[in-house]
Amino acid sequence: MTMVDMPKTGRPVSTAYLSDGKGHTILLSDEEYERAKSAVMSMAGEATEHITTGDAAKILGVSRRTVMRMLDAGLIPYVRLGNQSYRYMRLDDVLEYKKESTHARSKAMEDVHEIMNSAVVSDSELSDYLHQLG
Repeated sequence: MTMVDMPKTGRPVSTAYLSDGKGHTILLSDEEYERAKSAVMSMAGEATEHITTGDAAKILGVSRRTVMRMLDAGLIPYVRLGNQSYRYMRLDDVLEYKKESTHARSKAMEDVHEIMNSAVVSDSELSDYLHQLG
């Protein structure tokens, strides 16, 4: 890291600078820093991380084949990059799907719990019914 000239206060004149990694630095004003930061953040938003079906399977806790079925059903958008037949998904899309499906499952369990609490069914009757289902 290149040292920046230090005034008598013990703080750098400017704490924002660009560095080329070879020791060359350019000090930035607050305005220049904000513009540079805005440009980088804008580009970062456009650059998305694509993951494989295997990666998505690990994140979702399902098999790779299940992920393929999800893609075929249109549940998660995907792209084919280059001439390859492999499907890639945006990490953000997979995480969003996981969040939505977790919320939907939680809601369904709450609904079942509410129905069971309002039903006039004894525990033994429920047990017998579940036993008959196998």
